[in-house]
Amino acid sequence: MSTATSSDAAAVVRQTLLADLFEFEETAAGCFVVVLPGEKKQLTTCSLIVGDHSLSINAFVCRHP
Repeated sequence: MSTATSSDAAAVVRQTLLADLFEFEETAAGCFVVVLPGEKKQLTTCSLIVGDHSLSINAFVCRHP
């Protein structure tokens, strides 16, 4: 039985972002800032943080600025 680590999960996230050609920056080990294309809004910037047992996704969205 093998146990996955957060670095293994971060490698999967990194490979997925590269394969899907998303614009991203890895600001620290397991922390990604990703720019996602949108339909109504031009771009949405999201933060992905890989933890030991979680993936945190944060995005700032301002409705009707």
